[in-house]
Amino acid sequence: ISNANAGILSPFASTYATIELGKSVLSHQSINSKFENSNDFFENLKQFDDIALGAHIRFGLFGVNVNWSQTSLKNNRVNGYNSLESQAKYKSDQINTTALFFVPIIPTRAELFVEAGVVDIGSKLHYTPTGGTKVQRKGHETIGLYGIGAQVSPFGGDFIRLSAQRYIGKIGLLDTEYTTFRLGYLKSF
Repeated sequence: ISNANAGILSPFASTYATIELGKSVLSHQSINSKFENSNDFFENLKQFDDIALGAHIRFGLFGVNVNWSQTSLKNNRVNGYNSLESQAKYKSDQINTTALFFVPIIPTRAELFVEAGVVDIGSKLHYTPTGGTKVQRKGHETIGLYGIGAQVSPFGGDFIRLSAQRYIGKIGLLDTEYTTFRLGYLKSF
């Protein structure tokens, strides 16, 4: 990809600010895999949910990506309880750090990439079983992740990115597998 707009570390690397809209998907044979974000797009923007903000540094065909995101999910049930007085709520703050390898498809305009790294997750789960008292659980974990994606630079310099990241293993408080799909913009600086 062209380094015409090489960034603040030029000539060593290209630098970018990133913003990505995300969609979390939980999967596993459990009730907890039904947690989802039921807000509309504008409510997510207002709450700053499912938006990843970060930085990307590019060294030729290799890159490093660091971003922060928060997610709020709800479900009418929780594993182990047949009914709840109100929806269960899961909220997480995540910091992802990944290394990327790029494969150019159309020189200076389009490329595919693979990525691998770690995610640090701080999370909270709140629910009230029918006839019971409110349960508030907190968790913290650091787990691996891997992903794939594609990005295009229609005008050179900045990129539009589409990616998917799969977390390795189950996320603790929900005991379910986690995948995120993102559409983002990388602004060269």
